[in-house]
Amino acid sequence: MAISDIQSLMHEILVDDLPSTFTEGDDLTSVLMRAEKIEANTRAVVFNLKINPGGDFKGMDFDGGALPVGNRFQTAKPTVSSIGMVLGFNCNWLVDWATKNGKQAIRPVLREQVANTAATWKLWMESLLNASSNDGVLGRFKTIASAPTYTLESAAAGDTYSDGGYLLQPGGRYDIYDTTLVTLRAGGPYRVDPDGGLATNVVPPTATFTATVTDDVIGDKIVAQSLVNASINSLWTHINGGTSGTWQSLNRTKIYARAQRVDGASQKLDAPILRELFHAILKFKGNKNSTAGLRPYMGYEQYRNYQNAAQDISQMILGGANSSSAVNKNFDLMVGEGKIEGRTILIGNHCDPTKVGLFDPKQFRWIQVKAPTMLENPEGGGYFFNIHDTTLGSPTASKSWYFGGHCNLAAVDVTGMGVVDTLAQP
Repeated sequence: MAISDIQSLMHEILVDDLPSTFTEGDDLTSVLMRAEKIEANTRAVVFNLKINPGGDFKGMDFDGGALPVGNRFQTAKPTVSSIGMVLGFNCNWLVDWATKNGKQAIRPVLREQVANTAATWKLWMESLLNASSNDGVLGRFKTIASAPTYTLESAAAGDTYSDGGYLLQPGGRYDIYDTTLVTLRAGGPYRVDPDGGLATNVVPPTATFTATVTDDVIGDKIVAQSLVNASINSLWTHINGGTSGTWQSLNRTKIYARAQRVDGASQKLDAPILRELFHAILKFKGNKNSTAGLRPYMGYEQYRNYQNAAQDISQMILGGANSSSAVNKNFDLMVGEGKIEGRTILIGNHCDPTKVGLFDPKQFRWIQVKAPTMLENPEGGGYFFNIHDTTLGSPTASKSWYFGGHCNLAAVDVTGMGVVDTLAQP
């Protein structure tokens, strides 16, 4: 089988399998990519946010008086980021496999490779969607004395960057910048050791790179490759109750540019805290149906806190009955299959361990200039790109394919969503 035959087979797989790969599953990336699409043809997108639904209500003087003001709009201007990844393989191996085993035999191999590439892309996207900002920063060095093992800022220490390594990928390559995000450290990108390089379940958390960062300084920031100040708008940049900074180019001092917020005050998650957030949203929106579409989102840390709280209550209620089965039954009724007020909890391994969010998928828009897919070689050759020797410049017996998209996450109304932050971990 020739490369041209493999190209044809690749096209079939991409058309048949790839589109559904991004939206299947109950992970944060899939849920948000199922949002309504905004097809854009430029790098900057502009859309209107209604901030005064229905217009003003007032008395009128029909004898020459002023009429009420109609709907008022603000213009949101989210940017769009280009994100991609590469998969390399040995050309002779692939052709040899196809020659010996035929088209049907190689189809599962290609399908598996495409699926793995898409799954890895979604995993990286989940890191960006969980970041505390949209500047591409995924962590910051707190100490450098044991380099190439670096202590990271974390929630446990009350640091600015609370993720503590949760946003990093084992084996992932990152740019390292100074704290101002101006100076790129030489020698990068730097790779997190794939063999146990991340220790996120200890205090303080650490990340071990395969090499010491050149001219490293305490406070240096770990950034997704080539995405400094150009990253995806994360979930937390949308469901953010802060009053400083901007949201989609709008000032957060305006009530329509921020979500509702409850201070967890270093408590562990329980039902009363969540109830306070639900009530804050209901009070602001003034409509008992305003929380109908909300879904809870949290990491395993807060889910564990919620389970522990439910267990404590169930033991208090049934403490007089010496029936462990009764206690377990009551616990199941309270927690069920991971639900809060009938809503299935979305749990993310990259979620900030000190936060819980309530978000409505219908209020989000997935902006895309180009949907995530395999990139075609503009010089011909279908989806395959030749790999050249770095010294001689001559072609090698290997090829690569590239996977990427031109996209971002926007929201049309964040006032009906909310966050509980500064929660204690188990």
